[in-house]
Amino acid sequence: MPPAPHLNRDAVIEYLRGLTDKQFAEVFYAATKSSELNPGYRRVLANASHTSDGDWELQIVCPVPDEKWIDDAPICQWGSHHGLETVSWAKRSVCPFCGKEVYGT
Repeated sequence: MPPAPHLNRDAVIEYLRGLTDKQFAEVFYAATKSSELNPGYRRVLANASHTSDGDWELQIVCPVPDEKWIDDAPICQWGSHHGLETVSWAKRSVCPFCGKEVYGT
């Protein structure tokens, strides 16, 4: 589907690149909240990084709904949920899969 006529793709990309990690996560989850690909599937944001042995590891970025934080709050809270590593900018966040609380340290 082509973009709406009033949107300029390059301007949107430039805007997104200017966001902090926390702001990007908030925009991502707001934009994908009601857009399930298929029932039972969710769009989630993740960080991927190389480990020292060359493998990849993922951390699911968990949103913090209904709570105000400064825009440049660092994503520094690490936890786990559903057997997956999680990260967020708040100690208490929400699992993007099931909506239950996730706790970081």
